[in-house]
Amino acid sequence: MADKPTSSIARIDILGSSLLAMLIFTLLLPIEVGGSKIPWSHPLIFLLLGTSAVLVILFTFVETRWAREPIFPLGLLKHRDVVSSYAVMGLQGAAQLALMFCVPLYFQVTERSSNTIAGAHLTPAVAGNALGAILTGALIKRYAAIFFYFFLVSFYLPQKLFLW
Repeated sequence: MADKPTSSIARIDILGSSLLAMLIFTLLLPIEVGGSKIPWSHPLIFLLLGTSAVLVILFTFVETRWAREPIFPLGLLKHRDVVSSYAVMGLQGAAQLALMFCVPLYFQVTERSSNTIAGAHLTPAVAGNALGAILTGALIKRYAAIFFYFFLVSFYLPQKLFLW
């Protein structure tokens, strides 16, 4: 007997998505309000962090055992390439956030710039990121076979210039 075709809406992992959203909320809220709006020793902080721990367990169970098409297949975490890619993206995101925070602050403190002027100093970094992403995508599409050599040069050259 053939499987019935399912609609694209029925394939969405609503439970997994909801659990993930609640998990992120209950994990980030105490980090945001703890110490500034309410003290770190307040019971609400511990309640939210405990709730996030329970939600991690529920999310893991739903994604591994219940969902037909999980929003995040946890089996991906068994592959070294996927984990290293996630790590690089996370570190890159952290570096970008640090840049977006520290550069305007630097110009506000050292040059007494207004918020607008200090933020405008980010324009070259944002434009460079966009242009770099477009050019990298075009190079990979065109020279996929020799992309590894582009990687070696882009890694090796700055090291040599820095140590020079």
